[in-house]
Amino acid sequence: MPVLTEHDWYRAEAEDVEVFAPLVPISRVWVEAPATEVSVDTAGPEPRWPVPVDEKASVTGSRVVYLAPAPTPVFERDWRAVSEVRQSTGGRPTLLVVHELDWYRWAWTGRIPKAMEIPADNTWVE
Repeated sequence: MPVLTEHDWYRAEAEDVEVFAPLVPISRVWVEAPATEVSVDTAGPEPRWPVPVDEKASVTGSRVVYLAPAPTPVFERDWRAVSEVRQSTGGRPTLLVVHELDWYRWAWTGRIPKAMEIPADNTWVE
């Protein structure tokens, strides 16, 4: 099966270009999918579950999930941390994040994306 790195996939989608996808035997490919039950498959990698950012030694570059305070709170995915946990001017722990596409675009263009500050206590590292 052809397999792309995330970087190549985002670049292909954003710039509408073709990228090389090496062929990998299907027996060596696993797909991550959120599940409500944890099942351990000895033939594949262990599942990874999101953990609060304050439980990680370093979060810069990590994929994060954010609980956005909307009229109905919703979990937002596809974010990357571009800072460590820091104190806002009000003293609340916060984190700077960018959309994942902007994270990869930064890598291939060198243009620094505009970051958004979010509360660290509503954020998990995947």
